[in-house]
Amino acid sequence: MKNHFLFWVFIFVLSSCNCLSFKNNKACTACSIEIVKETDINLRNLTKKQIEYFLCTIKSECINNVEFQEYSNNILFKVIEAYPSDFVKVFSTSKIIDKNILLLQISNPIKDYNTPVLIQKIELSKGDNYSIAQIVKALKEIK
Repeated sequence: MKNHFLFWVFIFVLSSCNCLSFKNNKACTACSIEIVKETDINLRNLTKKQIEYFLCTIKSECINNVEFQEYSNNILFKVIEAYPSDFVKVFSTSKIIDKNILLLQISNPIKDYNTPVLIQKIELSKGDNYSIAQIVKALKEIK
């Protein structure tokens, strides 16, 4: 009985102190350079949950944070290129991301990307057709 109680105390302490890392379902934090950095580091092996946590950091309150904007925009395009189907799936189903801000970021990249290739990858991805159309439209708005 005592061990059972200590187990629950341990779980409570871990969850209340935010000691769990990004890989263990860290809560979404707007403008988190740390989550962007972890996404960048793990770019070759991201899960949908990690993609969602990354995307949820991109919020309207980050607009004036130049460092965050540049870094997150660059990683956003890397995620779209590497995980088009997962990106579409998260974009279409997540309740914690700001779709309008993401579409704005997609239509205003910080640097040049091979837009036709990105459009093709999104169009060929599996997922919600409406979300695919929104993302493709934002990509086509790139000047």
